[in-house]
Amino acid sequence: MLQRFREWLGSYSITAKSLVCAWLALAVLYVENPAFHNYVFALFSRFPHFLQEFVVGFVVPVTTVAIGHARKERKP
Repeated sequence: MLQRFREWLGSYSITAKSLVCAWLALAVLYVENPAFHNYVFALFSRFPHFLQEFVVGFVVPVTTVAIGHARKERKP
């Protein structure tokens, strides 16, 4: 089981793994640190609520996955 997980994890590039770790760290920081939460909230407070949720919760992750997929397809 651990070997299969290591093989699956090894199939991704270091860039993809780094981006996922950075996204996860920022998500945890957003929830746990009130100052960071307020800073991010101030950046996005100019947009309507639906647009905030749509961009952060859908557009950014889907774009990241699409870019990763396109890069993986271009490799020889």
